Amino acid sequence: MRPIVLNRKNALFAGSDEGAENWAMLASLIETCKLHGINPQAYLDDLLTKLVDGWPNSRLAELTPWAWAADHNPETNPARQPAETVAT
Repeated sequence: MRPIVLNRKNALFAGSDEGAENWAMLASLIETCKLHGINPQAYLDDLLTKLVDGWPNSRLAELTPWAWAADHNPETNPARQPAETVAT
């Protein structure tokens, strides 16, 4: 309960209506990551890197947290499975 109260208190200092909207969007994105079992820092790092590198607008749906989680889950994406170790 304490993090919710602290976040509400900190949000009072967003500076403007636009700042508050940006704060709410970012907080929502982070909480969605947590809901789907994603490390928010890893997700945001990958997301921002892809956007800066020119990710096409037609594929933005692939960058949602739930789609990103499915793509980065070794159980659902065979390309993400760890390589087998060869015993010598």
